[in-house]
Amino acid sequence: MKSALLKFLNSNHTFSVEEASDAYRFRFINSGVFLIGITAFVFSIYRFTIHSYFIGAVDMLMALIIFFLMYMLRVDKKYISFVSNFFISTGFVFIMFVIYKVQNDVNITLLLLFVIISFFLQSKRATLYWYLMTIVTSFILFYFYGYDGVHYVWKDFIITYSFTLIVLSGLFLYDTQKEENIKKLLHIKENLEHLVTQRTRELEENLERLKEAQTQLIESEKMA
Repeated sequence: MKSALLKFLNSNHTFSVEEASDAYRFRFINSGVFLIGITAFVFSIYRFTIHSYFIGAVDMLMALIIFFLMYMLRVDKKYISFVSNFFISTGFVFIMFVIYKVQNDVNITLLLLFVIISFFLQSKRATLYWYLMTIVTSFILFYFYGYDGVHYVWKDFIITYSFTLIVLSGLFLYDTQKEENIKKLLHIKENLEHLVTQRTRELEENLERLKEAQTQLIESEKMA
């Protein structure tokens, strides 16, 4: 069961030790788009049953796009960067739309989730870029529309982004430690390969000397 699930999340691709970080990112985005695609498909069927055809068609289109992205990942794992960028970009637009349109005081906390997801899907530099983008965009929305337009106050803004920064610092430290562990594993692997090669060469040399000694012994017995 576990191997079948891992095979599905890897889309039948294999990853080397050097590609460990890419493997985690691949599984994360693959499981994410699958869940979102299934959810969008179910919602589209539900909306069709209640005669909300336009929204149902939008949900169905979203589901088809997501399933196409999954197909791209299954064809070649090199598309992971494109799918990640698409996923993060559309997620950013969606969250900004929710903050502006939906009347909910906790909408800004969605940004915390968004930034953390961007960390797992992209590089640390890209995560900092999206973090700054969310700050700038939130400030612009607040400046132009005020509390009645975006439904959050400056205290919520400061607390959320301060907490997000703390979480990102922890994630960056974790990622740095993980990279160091991977480097150590690669170093151990190289040493083992070198040791195996050296021992194999020594065994071959010993075997060659043994054959020579055996040949000399047979020749000396013949001469005797």
